[in-house]
Parts: sequence; structure tokens; C-alpha cells
Amino acid sequence: SSDADSDVVAEKEIADRQMGIKSVPTFIVAGQHVVQGAQPPDLWQRVLAELAEMQESQSPSSAAE
Repeated sequence: SSDADSDVVAEKEIADRQMGIKSVPTFIVAGQHVVQGAQPPDLWQRVLAELAEMQESQSPSSAAE
């Protein structure tokens, strides 16, 4: 019933546009990958596999092996 949050929404919209978001749906994965629009399952499998590889390479336990 008020516009108390309008500044917050405007700031988030600016940040989203700076990330390149231009369509709905848009998914931001791990805070770094922007996937726009409806995508086939194989794309999501590749994104998740890439993220898993990145996590493994950054894991302290994988460096000790």
C-alpha cells in the first residue's frame, strides 16, 4: 500500500541490467552465470557440471590430494 520499497526495487533493477539481464526467465547460477530464457536440460547439465568442476578445483581437500 506504500512505495517504501521502490528504491530497493529500482536499485535491484539497475544491478540486474548491469549483469545483462534482459528477459524472463533469467537464472543467475552461483552468482556468476547468467542463463536467459527457457533452456534445454542438456544446457543445465553442462552448467552444473562446470560448477561442480570449479568447486572441486577450489576445494582445499582436492589441493591436498
